[in-house]
Amino acid sequence: MKKIIALTLALLLLFSALVSCKKNEEEEGSTTASTKAADEKVSLDSLPDYDFAGRTITILTREEFKYELDNEGDTSSPISQFVFDRNVAIKNRYNVTLNTVTSKGIWSERANYKDKIYNSVMGGDTCEYDIICGAQNQICQYVTEGYFLDLNANKNLNFENAWWFDGFVDNMTINDRLYFTVGDAGPTLLENMNVVIFNKELCAQNNIELPYDAVRNKSWTLEAMDTMLEKFPYQDTHNDDLVDGGDTFGLVGGGAMLRGLNTSFDMKLVSKDSMGYPEITYNSARTIDIFDQFQAFMTDQNTAYFKNGSTENDDDTFDPMTTFGEGRALMQFVTLSDIIKLRNSYSVNYGVVPYPMYDSAQEDYYTHIYETLTVFTIPANAASAEESGLILEALGAASYDYVTPEYFSIVLQMQNSQDNDSLEMIKLAREKISFNFGFVYSSVIKDIGSMIDNIRFGNYNFSSSWKTKEKNATDLLANLIDKYLEMD
Repeated sequence: MKKIIALTLALLLLFSALVSCKKNEEEEGSTTASTKAADEKVSLDSLPDYDFAGRTITILTREEFKYELDNEGDTSSPISQFVFDRNVAIKNRYNVTLNTVTSKGIWSERANYKDKIYNSVMGGDTCEYDIICGAQNQICQYVTEGYFLDLNANKNLNFENAWWFDGFVDNMTINDRLYFTVGDAGPTLLENMNVVIFNKELCAQNNIELPYDAVRNKSWTLEAMDTMLEKFPYQDTHNDDLVDGGDTFGLVGGGAMLRGLNTSFDMKLVSKDSMGYPEITYNSARTIDIFDQFQAFMTDQNTAYFKNGSTENDDDTFDPMTTFGEGRALMQFVTLSDIIKLRNSYSVNYGVVPYPMYDSAQEDYYTHIYETLTVFTIPANAASAEESGLILEALGAASYDYVTPEYFSIVLQMQNSQDNDSLEMIKLAREKISFNFGFVYSSVIKDIGSMIDNIRFGNYNFSSSWKTKEKNATDLLANLIDKYLEMD
């Protein structure tokens, strides 16, 4: 039974490094960590001693996200200096040189990035890379092709440490094997955290109570959010009798931000059966009820607007950040990286809370991570799997101390004041990060995790849509598990 360590306000006021605690193993997909003061950079020192004797560890990563691993001489990212400091700490601790090699790796470049991995892993006795990084929704497609080693077998990786996520390890381990992982080593984990922001000034003007205490009291639910939004009704800003992105709404966001509800409302796309193998459980009475209720919530008096220009039916002139930044929305569903963009473009006094629970019967909050985050692997023909594992562990430990707490501060830099309530909420959201096998592998099993995007159109029927997807998704999952079991 894993311990749950309480997050205290006193420690928050000390701007402690990230708080997280290990949760009960029965709480599938949630993650926590230990508490320490900001000036205690001790995580890296807790790892085993080792001398790399100046050896170079080479890491392949996506060109577009190089800043996660190598920021020397680069100030384009707000975390540049912190990543640099992290790398220096690792180099000094282990007498090692870190070398980052990049290749274009966004979704449109996925075929070329796969070729880069294939040629390096399958093209010779020893891979030119010691660690390979990539987007979660891409790397998951390559696991069963034999490119990567089992991380659970690596003696230098300890997934009980606070910079890893036991919920990810528990959910992604099949047949006792784990081929990729996520953690503080990749700041895109933080950038892709789904949270809710709200306009404090609009709350004050409309006598709306800030939701911080509701979160603390575990009463921050869909109903509680709806109660707030009732006090800030839709307005036809242009007085043209048209509902479009130029109007004023209670809640806005891009369509993909609705995927966070899969997690925050605890809808299990996939659960493990009695043998420990994943099976699809998305089509449940709970899921159907949630789809119906949230769709009604969105369409009731035009409370919410989530169209993102991705289909011909969308309002392609709508930008949720502009709407929120101009004071025409009380709330917005965002990622943490969106908040930084908002802060750089608009002067708005915002607060941050986790996505709400569905109802008071739900056990806890759960935080969704958008699927393009960076995951880490060790190539099947790495020169030394143990050394690769130690540097990967070191990246997690040092990031936990040098990068994560600083990133949270950047998110909340506004009007020369520190919002301790929102800092507490962001730390809570990280503490409750949750992963589900079905969502992580959504790009493999018929993109079932994105079905919820369609709620934004107001007339979406989950049951009828599921009927068109169920057989294919079930067959694809079965095929994936078969391939897992065939691997040596």
